Amino acid sequence: MNCTRKAAVCISFLLLLSLTVYGAEERADAAMGEDGAAQEAEIEKTYKSILLGESNFICGDWFNKRLFNKSFNIKEIGQAVTYADSDTVNVERFAVIDLDGDGEDEVVLELDCYNGGFVILHYQNGEVYSFEQVYRGLMGLKEDGTFMSSDSAVHTCIEKLVFSDIGYSEIKLAELYWDSKDNADHSIYGEPCSDEELIGAVWTRQEQKPDAQWYDFSEKNINAVFGENY
Repeated sequence: MNCTRKAAVCISFLLLLSLTVYGAEERADAAMGEDGAAQEAEIEKTYKSILLGESNFICGDWFNKRLFNKSFNIKEIGQAVTYADSDTVNVERFAVIDLDGDGEDEVVLELDCYNGGFVILHYQNGEVYSFEQVYRGLMGLKEDGTFMSSDSAVHTCIEKLVFSDIGYSEIKLAELYWDSKDNADHSIYGEPCSDEELIGAVWTRQEQKPDAQWYDFSEKNINAVFGENY
């Protein structure tokens, strides 16, 4: 076989190989897209079922031994949280938002109890787990999943959640703190920051972000958000 023919055969083989690989990748991408759409539909169907009271969620707060791993219906939401002032607590409104940026939504429930507060519903491995949060722990929820928290008048944070197999972690994106002598101890992404102008710009930017979309808790709104077909 002469060099010209060898080259032609090699080129033909490489072209066939590239087309085969491309075709395989294209089919794999299509399959992943179909799997992703199916997974998203399953998550939405599960959330809708729970919000309508047709199925239950599981308490994922591992530190709460009394409630952890117990199953609750949305109508029993007052029994599923520790800070509620009575069992007659109801859900006032809800938001559907990707809190940790993994491409899958969580549902945030705002309660109507005197102390306020929230319950986060997170889908994982075919189940939905609940995590309670006090009112001051999830203030000003934004469209991108960030929010503000405060445990005192001198300590305020901008945070985001990251979920894992054992619950979630709160990631501090920025933090404002003043000690008893009014000395500032601020940080951005965990690094100390003494630039008051920069800190102010970070807070202003957070406040200007679009707010999360909230819906009054009703069957009509649940059907509107998740669709009538689920």
